[in-house]
Amino acid sequence: MPLMVKKPAKTWNYVIPFVSQNRPFVGICDAGHTFAPYTRYVANQGYGQKMGMGSHQRGLTLLELLVTISVAGVLIGFGVPSFINQYKNGQLTSAVNLLVTAMHISRSEASKRGTPVIMCTSNNAMNAGNESCTGGDWTDGWIVFADNDGDGTYGTGDQIVQTQNSLKGGLTVIADDDVEENITYLPTGFAALPVVGGDARFIVFCGADGDDRYSRVLSLSNNGRPRVLNRNDFGVAAPSCATS
Repeated sequence: MPLMVKKPAKTWNYVIPFVSQNRPFVGICDAGHTFAPYTRYVANQGYGQKMGMGSHQRGLTLLELLVTISVAGVLIGFGVPSFINQYKNGQLTSAVNLLVTAMHISRSEASKRGTPVIMCTSNNAMNAGNESCTGGDWTDGWIVFADNDGDGTYGTGDQIVQTQNSLKGGLTVIADDDVEENITYLPTGFAALPVVGGDARFIVFCGADGDDRYSRVLSLSNNGRPRVLNRNDFGVAAPSCATS
């Protein structure tokens, strides 16, 4: 009879995929399965010491903190006034440039069309189809139109060339009587201004604080060419913004 050898029971070793194991993504777990991210074990110290950090942390001393605050205060003290001045200058420059651009457009259109082109203040310039010359001053906005019927006012037969909404920033304007509410450009390119001793007319733009240092003087003569001047450059004494 052949010798029967009993084979041991076959066992299976299953390899559990990594994705199915309940493991923390980063860090290690202690015996209680508490996840400790970004920590490493330190001999005789247990868990909790941050990776790449020294065992001792050092902050700022009171003296260092006071010095830092003092330096920051000095830098802010120099920087804030400069920023405010640039902001004021930027507002006035932008407003003056808009009006100067409108003057150049009016002059060019008058020469091209062979008809007078008029700029007038308007507080409803953006109300398409219902525009009118009803503004108080140039900060309210304006319209530029071709005066096709030659009556000097905006009417049915006239054509809108440009419109401008009100200017923001609390600006005010002081203008000579001849250019306070409207300016007419002739087909010759000249401005229809009364000849008074050859003096140019002025439009002074003032900031909300009435500081003359930030004002802009827009000069316009009969040749129709606008110029932006500093107050000290103007030939005649321009009115002060403080009295506007």
